[in-house]
Amino acid sequence: MCTKNMKSQENQEQQALEQIRAIIETLGPDSYITSALQNIFSAPSEANPLDELQQIRLPEKTVQEWDTASQIEELQQQIKEAEAHLAVLKEKLYHLTAKP
Repeated sequence: MCTKNMKSQENQEQQALEQIRAIIETLGPDSYITSALQNIFSAPSEANPLDELQQIRLPEKTVQEWDTASQIEELQQQIKEAEAHLAVLKEKLYHLTAKP
């Protein structure tokens, strides 16, 4: 029963990959998504799937760069929010200290 379920899951996964492959093909060769996923559709080798995963996995430097870029975006958003809050406080201070 377990083997039957595993085969069924493998078939579902293969069908899903075929659907994804069809979508990716419509994007064309110049698509960054196509470039990023170019190796994903080859059939997994039975010999050593760990080696294949290592080949597909993004380099650590790329992952760190993405994390850094994400952190920079978050910090830039926090700066914008702080500057907006500062502008509101300056306006309030001006109205409190302005003499009629």
